[in-house]
Amino acid sequence: MRLACMSLALAASLTTIAPARAQSELEDAWSGADLGSARQLFAQAQSAEAEGRWAEARAKLDTVAAIKRTAVVLYHLGVCEQQLGRPRDALNRFEQSLALARTQPHAQVLRLAAAKIATTMQRVPRAALDIEPPLPGTMVLLDGKPLAEGAREVRLNPDQPSTLEVRAPGRKPFIRVILLPEAAYERVRVDLQPDEGPARRSAAATGSPPVGTWIAGATALGLGASGLTTFLVSTALEARGSAPCDPERYVCRSAEAAEDLREAGRLRSVSLGLGIATAAAMGVGVTLWVIDSRKRGLDSTEPSTPLRSIVLEVRPHGAALVGRF
Repeated sequence: MRLACMSLALAASLTTIAPARAQSELEDAWSGADLGSARQLFAQAQSAEAEGRWAEARAKLDTVAAIKRTAVVLYHLGVCEQQLGRPRDALNRFEQSLALARTQPHAQVLRLAAAKIATTMQRVPRAALDIEPPLPGTMVLLDGKPLAEGAREVRLNPDQPSTLEVRAPGRKPFIRVILLPEAAYERVRVDLQPDEGPARRSAAATGSPPVGTWIAGATALGLGASGLTTFLVSTALEARGSAPCDPERYVCRSAEAAEDLREAGRLRSVSLGLGIATAAAMGVGVTLWVIDSRKRGLDSTEPSTPLRSIVLEVRPHGAALVGRF
């Protein structure tokens, strides 16, 4: 309660004393329409602060700061962020305000901003980064925004998730969501794992199929050719066995026709079995290819055995694809 009263008192003192100085800063920075718009927005922001409409005040002050950043405007932005429950953002604003107040100069903002920094710093949770290995060119991002080069500590808003991302040349990005309570401190170990790179991963993914896939493919081709041949033979036998007698030639092959039909049925079953076996062999080949591609994506140091030649051999009861490795 005492801290809240002190904060309101500091804000009130700035509100009652700062307008004249703030107006002078605006006049030095702008002219014409920009000056009138900025002065009007700043006055509206002060009214919103006085009535506790902190989000509205911050939005108006952001517009003013986009035109010209002054120590007074940044200080008021810090007060708004603090009242909206974002002490990290408020601390950043107070620090920016203090830095500008030293160059402008502005003794009142120097005093008030320094006091705000001392009290707000105690509320802000922090995460220290232990980055291994420490590499030149390492970049730290918090919620998508890069931090200063060499930053090894991040400040957070309490009880609000933030996304930490660490990038380094030749390493996989380290991404982690951090959520800490007020005033907490945590050490985060960042292990930067080697990245194979898109070219190497692409080469591993698009390499030639493994030997098992070639064997399974050749087997599928041979089975498919045999199944097709068997099917054609069974169709011919079925047509011959179903032909009627020829009365002009006094030929009637009832016994032989029945045998042809039985043989056609047997061959049709064999053809169906070969078709199923062909599909199974193709499935095995695809599965082996997928497994090999994933394995090479993890470790592509061992190249696949090259295929030296592949020959289609026609046999009495079908065809076969023969590969030499």
